[in-house]
Amino acid sequence: MQVPRQQRPLQKKGARVLVIDRKKKIGFPVQCGETVTLNSLKAMGMDKGGWIRTTLKGYRMLMPNNKYIFIDEGMAILSREIFENELYERAKSSGAIYHLNEYAINIKKKDGGYRIFTSKDRVDAKYIIGADGPVSLIGNFMQAYEKRDFVVASINYAESRSGYRDYESIIFSSKYPDGYGYIFPRNDGEDNVGVVLKGKNLSASNKEFLKRYKYKKIYFTSGGLIPLNFKMRYYSKEGIMLCGDAAGLTSSVSYGGIYPAVVSGRLAGQVGAEMMDEKKKKDVFKRYDRILRKQPFFQKNGEKNHEMVYSMKDRQMNLIGELANGRSFREISIKEATIYLIRKRAFGILPRMIWMYRYTNKMTKY
Repeated sequence: MQVPRQQRPLQKKGARVLVIDRKKKIGFPVQCGETVTLNSLKAMGMDKGGWIRTTLKGYRMLMPNNKYIFIDEGMAILSREIFENELYERAKSSGAIYHLNEYAINIKKKDGGYRIFTSKDRVDAKYIIGADGPVSLIGNFMQAYEKRDFVVASINYAESRSGYRDYESIIFSSKYPDGYGYIFPRNDGEDNVGVVLKGKNLSASNKEFLKRYKYKKIYFTSGGLIPLNFKMRYYSKEGIMLCGDAAGLTSSVSYGGIYPAVVSGRLAGQVGAEMMDEKKKKDVFKRYDRILRKQPFFQKNGEKNHEMVYSMKDRQMNLIGELANGRSFREISIKEATIYLIRKRAFGILPRMIWMYRYTNKMTKY
């Protein structure tokens, strides 16, 4: 995905910007749940436009017993194709050149810059912004990864089912290890539905999920990898910066990555512009890393956050569902949760409930 305004500060400094994109068509195929918070859209400056298919009151976290807790945070469902085309037009209007249906196959250092060998040609570049997805050639070239892990996701556009219009649904179950099933209403009679999980059972789990929720008419099917708790050595090095999925910038709980991709790309463009200024070159890459780590989406405790949610057993999840019984998390006090879990002799869940309350309250702010 190309990010809005990523190229603008570079071109103001006189840089020529080339975007190499593997896709034949901008925004297609869709490999995304297409959901983002309204607060995030506003922060990106993209809270108004035809790329917003619908807005929702929040989302339900359904437990295996079908009881749920409600997260009352404004959400938007995007048309990823329209969204990416908007970013494409913004970049082109700033003078960026696009090479579609082309991808990098090798990179070598050359004369204070880099020579990029693509599927069609070769290009010499002084600086590189790597936004080439979770299996990043650029990230591997700069040896940025100490550890990488992934979950896999299925995406299905399906004829909508009644009852899922005002909110998203995220369904937790041991059937989906390290993940969940989801139902996101796209409006106009369609839902974006599928499963996210770790392992090799994506196809079977996807079929089971569609059958379970009685989705029969499927218009489009896709899927892809999502970064899970990347351990990075650095995000920039010697004229190269990583952003979005290439930098592992997805939530370790929801796996959302649109907002981090847009913001990190914008920061990369700004720092790239500073690199054009000879007087400011010193330590400019360290500045990208420092700024990135201060962003609200940056996770200092990603593995711990992930473990807090996805190590729970079905029985533990069910107790949380029974406690909430459809209420917003804001309506459940820590005192009430403590009394309830003591009565249920479920002492081990209490720290998770306290963490979940604090984490959710923090995440709903952006």
